[in-house]
Amino acid sequence: MKKITALAIGFVSIIASTFSYADFQLKTFDGSCAQLAGKWNGKGHASNWMVDCNYHGIAIITMADETHFFFDVNVDKDSGSFVCPSHKEERLLGSCKNGNIDILTNYGTLTGSVGQNQAHASGRLNLLPGIGADVEIEISRG
Repeated sequence: MKKITALAIGFVSIIASTFSYADFQLKTFDGSCAQLAGKWNGKGHASNWMVDCNYHGIAIITMADETHFFFDVNVDKDSGSFVCPSHKEERLLGSCKNGNIDILTNYGTLTGSVGQNQAHASGRLNLLPGIGADVEIEISRG
């Protein structure tokens, strides 16, 4: 089964900083939220007929309380279109209860599941009205 974590959300947020409003809804593999906190490393890819961009970065996930968390994301572009930002830092907010992760974003939809040490996410982001990009993200605990 594919895995995902909050870093994935951070990568997606960075890859597309001008998207329309949506929520990311993710699920932990074991129904727990305890494994989210810590440092995560990852890489991501966004593509469509006009954009093809590759990224790498890190995220630090800090639990604010039992159900709310922050991710501080720092992402750099490895290759791709000038449309994609070359560097981005951002703080995102989320909640996790009974293994269900919800993040309010301005970026698109993302689905996957969180493992203890690795994750995978995929989804579709809205770059501009009527223009979307497919996104794949792989991450691991760093």
